[in-house]
Amino acid sequence: MFMLLRYWERKPESLIEKYIDYTSDVVLDPFGGSGLIVRYVAERGKEGIYVDINPYAYLVAFVNTQPIDKSEFKEKAYEVLEIARKMRTRKRVLSNDYLYYKDGKSFLKKEKVERVSELFTLDSFRKLYTILKAIDKVVDSGIQFPTAIALYGAFCATLFPSSKMKRKNAGSWGVPSYWVPEKHEEQDPYQVFERQIENFSRKFITKQLNVKLFLGNALTFKYGKYRSATLFTDPPFFDEIQYMELSFFYWAWLKESKFPLLLKKYIGKRVTFSFSEEIVYNPVRNDKISYEQKLELFLKKTKKMKEKILIFHEENEKVRNRIIEKINNIWGRIEIETEVVHNHRKIGKRGGNEYIIVISS
Repeated sequence: MFMLLRYWERKPESLIEKYIDYTSDVVLDPFGGSGLIVRYVAERGKEGIYVDINPYAYLVAFVNTQPIDKSEFKEKAYEVLEIARKMRTRKRVLSNDYLYYKDGKSFLKKEKVERVSELFTLDSFRKLYTILKAIDKVVDSGIQFPTAIALYGAFCATLFPSSKMKRKNAGSWGVPSYWVPEKHEEQDPYQVFERQIENFSRKFITKQLNVKLFLGNALTFKYGKYRSATLFTDPPFFDEIQYMELSFFYWAWLKESKFPLLLKKYIGKRVTFSFSEEIVYNPVRNDKISYEQKLELFLKKTKKMKEKILIFHEENEKVRNRIIEKINNIWGRIEIETEVVHNHRKIGKRGGNEYIIVISS
C-alpha cells in the first residue's frame, strides 16, 4: 500500500493482511504511527481507531488516511511557492532546536551536530523558512483544514532532501539518527517543495475512510468505549528506533509555524511534544525498569479488550521471552506465532526479518 508520508515503524503489510481475519469490525491501534493499520482495515470495510502521542505522527497519519481536495491543495501550494520566492528573511537558526533533553543529556540519536539548524546550509535554511512562513500566510487566508495539514505535510516531506543528511544517490532517511554522511547531496528546497506538490496531488486519498484519529497517550486513552474492538498494534518494544527524537527534526520547524495552533483548534486541546510520556526504551532517558513499568501499565489498560493482536520485532531471545512472559501473565491465555517477512522494511542495524505475533481473545 502506498503511503504518502512515511514513518519509522515496522508494520509489514503482509502481516496486517494475514491477521485482519482475526479482527472485529472495529480495530484500534494505540501506537498508530503512519496510520497504516487503520487505513488498511478501513479500506476493507472496517472502522479504524488511531491513537498516537506524537503530533508529527498525527500529521503523517492525517495525510495518509483523510481525503484532501486536490484542486485546492495544488492551487494553494503554488501560491505558497510564489509567496516564498518573493520573501526575504534574516533568520539563521530555529529556536530551542538543540538535540538535548531538559536535563542536559544529549539525544541518543545525536551524532556530530548540536541542533536541527546545523543540518542545513544557510541558503537552504532560509528558503525552507520562507516556505513555512508562506504556508502560514496561506492558512491564515482561509482554507479547508485538510488542505492546510497537507501543506505542512508537503513542507515536512521537503525537509530531509534539503538537508545535509541526504546521502548522495539515496532517497529516504535510511539511517535513523542525526547523521551527516561524508558525501551528502542536499537539494534546493524550492525545487523539492514543487516536486512534493505534484507528488501529493497525484496520490491523495479521494474517498472518506471510516477512520478516527486521536492525538493521545496509549497509557491514558479510554479503552472502555472500545472494549468490543480488536486491539491490533506493534508497540515500541526494545527496538532501536527513537520515534520522538527523530520526529523532533520536523517538530523543531513545525513549532515555529501556525501548525500547533491550527491542530489545537481542530482537536480541542493544546498540542505538546512530550518526550517524557513516550513509551520507548531509551538508555539516556530511563532504564529498562521504567520502560517495562510503562509496558505493564499498557497491558493492564488493554486487558479487558475482547481481542488483541501484538506484532513485535525483537532479535534478543532473552528479551523476547521476557516480553512474552509478561504479556501472558497480564492477559492470560495467549497464542504465539512466528512469521518471517522476506520483503520487510529494514530500519537501522537490527534488520532481522522474524516477527512475533501475540494473539489473545
